Amino acid sequence: MRKAARLKATQSLHGCYRAAIGHGRLSIRKAMSLAPNSGPRPIRILRWFARAGTVLSVASPFILKHAWGIPTVLPEMPMHVLFPVGVVIGMAQAWRSELGGGAITLASILLFYLLHAVWEPGGFAGIWPLAYAAPGLALLVCGLATPQAWYEIGLSPPWQGRVGFVDAIRNPGLLGDPHTAWRRERIASLPVESLVAEMLRASRRADADRWEVLDYTVAIQNAGEHAVPHLMAALEKATAERTPADTEDSPAAKVLAQIIDCLESEAPKEAIPLVSRHLDHPDDWVRRNAAQFLASSGHDEALEIL
Repeated sequence: MRKAARLKATQSLHGCYRAAIGHGRLSIRKAMSLAPNSGPRPIRILRWFARAGTVLSVASPFILKHAWGIPTVLPEMPMHVLFPVGVVIGMAQAWRSELGGGAITLASILLFYLLHAVWEPGGFAGIWPLAYAAPGLALLVCGLATPQAWYEIGLSPPWQGRVGFVDAIRNPGLLGDPHTAWRRERIASLPVESLVAEMLRASRRADADRWEVLDYTVAIQNAGEHAVPHLMAALEKATAERTPADTEDSPAAKVLAQIIDCLESEAPKEAIPLVSRHLDHPDDWVRRNAAQFLASSGHDEALEIL
């Protein structure tokens, strides 16, 4: 009976949650449509310059034609399928997946130069196609330097000493860590208090391994109600330590988002006032996890907040 009532309340709360997003009361990015602007500061700056460059590249033929009267001549078939069509598709996709879109851009421009050298009498196609594709290639560099982009394709960054492309092709079951089984055995032997403490430490690290954090999260959620007191203590501490300086993708935000995510499976009533205070957090994942916690809690207080 309790599960049925909770399911009914959850469905109602999800409706309110969607309505709140639709009316702009909850500033949450739907489905995280753009690649997150994470990574080192130089990479974040390069990413915005590259995104602006993709817009400029796409608009450049129109600007040259209408502003200066310089006509744009497309390459012959099938080369113009690669440039500019393939390059434009790659740059557009790189806004969502930098490794995927950047790879499309790189493959398109390399194949274009190869075909041009084989089929055209002049051989070299000049520097203009490469300049046109440069923003997409810059986004590929951003993806290569950003751990989150690697995690999206099921791999850990090469500099973390984990599984690379060759190993992943040979054994798709690997999830970015050849020592996964050993680590999970160790995690399974830890008491709940230690699980929570190590999960918080792993989340706070700048080079945090997503798979390690996920293993801790699963173990904590499997502990059920026994983990709630430790998670509540961590939530109270994180809430008390929150400052206006806490920005998107900061270590404190990562810890807070992880705590709320772990609490969602049990959704204790006493956590509602604390979680609701983070609906306006600068970090997307904190807001998203807080809203999902309230939507799945099945308590009337959460319905009123949403």
